[in-house]
Amino acid sequence: MSVTRAELRRAVAARMMRTVVGVAGGGSTVALADPAELQDAGASDDLWTGAWLHITAGANAGEVRRVAAYDPASGSVTVQRPFARPIDTTSEYELLRLLAPAELHRAIDDTLARCWRRTLADLTAVADGRQRFPLPAWVSRRQQVVEVWERRGAPPRGEHLRAVDWWRLTRSPDGHESPLHLEVGEAPDGALIVEALRPYEALTTDRSVTDAPVDWVTAGALAHAYWRLRRDAAADDVDRYAALQYEAACEFQRLSRLYQPRAVRRVQLGERL
Repeated sequence: MSVTRAELRRAVAARMMRTVVGVAGGGSTVALADPAELQDAGASDDLWTGAWLHITAGANAGEVRRVAAYDPASGSVTVQRPFARPIDTTSEYELLRLLAPAELHRAIDDTLARCWRRTLADLTAVADGRQRFPLPAWVSRRQQVVEVWERRGAPPRGEHLRAVDWWRLTRSPDGHESPLHLEVGEAPDGALIVEALRPYEALTTDRSVTDAPVDWVTAGALAHAYWRLRRDAAADDVDRYAALQYEAACEFQRLSRLYQPRAVRRVQLGERL
């Protein structure tokens, strides 16, 4: 099941901080009002002071401002720096108390780079008279390669995959886009396919999607976010954030054992691992 960056950001934020997701009832270039979500006669004036106001859709979509003041009686926030256009009823927003959206995005992308999935990729031979095939640029470590297959057969009888008898990995020459090359013992009759563990791609926009499990990415992003907060926290908060980071890291490791594919490689005769 696919999930967007916006959904992941909100999942992480909801677990670590007080947050509001809503639609503005109106405003100006320096204020946003939403009585339905922000009006609270019993709240303190500094509840949202210093928080990040992230406009996610409508007027000023993608803009982020720090909150300078909060008026709980009217349900409005005033920002430190004006928006390019007045806030209106098309403006969807998020209020985040502890971390800016950019920090949450970094935490999500850092986690996706550590979460791998099993995938197949076609290979094309290098035209140098040898049976050498550059691996995809995302294969940077030998441990990612699980198996090498040869695609044989064709319709109407159908095609099938056969494991290549012998292959080895070598480092690519300097300046080559692919870190590793694959060498095979004999010329294949069909197309070669590498089976490898591939990290999930970073998400560039709120609408970008990933198939990574939501709970797995959320746990990893929480560990990263708490590390960031611990690094910059006042002395009284360091231990608290350290404990939360450890808890999230343990959850991420547990989910990694559940979701991370296992790679049982054949050891090739003469290959130096």
